[in-house]
Amino acid sequence: PDLVLASAAREQEIAAQLSAFDIPVLLFDFETLDGIYQGIKLLGEAFGVRERAAALIGYYQDRLQGIAAALAQAGASPPRVLFVGTQPFRVASGDMFQSEMIALAGGTSLTAGLSGYWQDVNAEQVLLWDPEVVFIAPYGKVQPEDLLSDPAWQGVAAVEAGRVYKMPRIISPWDVPTPESILGILWMAAKLHPELSLDVAEEARAFYREFFGYELPPELAAEIDR
Repeated sequence: PDLVLASAAREQEIAAQLSAFDIPVLLFDFETLDGIYQGIKLLGEAFGVRERAAALIGYYQDRLQGIAAALAQAGASPPRVLFVGTQPFRVASGDMFQSEMIALAGGTSLTAGLSGYWQDVNAEQVLLWDPEVVFIAPYGKVQPEDLLSDPAWQGVAAVEAGRVYKMPRIISPWDVPTPESILGILWMAAKLHPELSLDVAEEARAFYREFFGYELPPELAAEIDR
């Protein structure tokens, strides 16, 4: 290969082995918003498309500023949010990008104080946290109906209010630190603060058209709004 892209957190050893054979490796740390910006900028330089990379970063920043301004104008208070992974009681830690997404969308991540990666908790802890909204990762088999019908989740504010949502996945999951994560943040903001009247499906159509050259089919757009 002319170039290898790898994770700075998990693939340092592989990168060193490839570099020994004069194969260039770019290491990325995408688990923060700043890491996403730096990664896009680095890829723009590596592939000779600096202006396109700058446009993507500008789009991301512009939409975040729009969310922040709308939240401030509405005087919206941040709901308590729990992010669930591939098991009902497996939650995203505070070191993961999902927690930053929740904060940017106008919520309070209940697991912000947990370190590491995915963490397993129990029903008692969830009841103590009492999330007002639960987001479920788009990968894995867990569905909103699983939590809404599970006796262990009864008494949780989000379940009683029916505010349990599975995130969309179009090209990549919207909760992982890729450029599509801006759509995930917009989607989260729309679920946390319906009073903002965000049209996420229309935003997604424009995003994929501009940055992926992809026309979003109506059936996928409908999945975004569910």
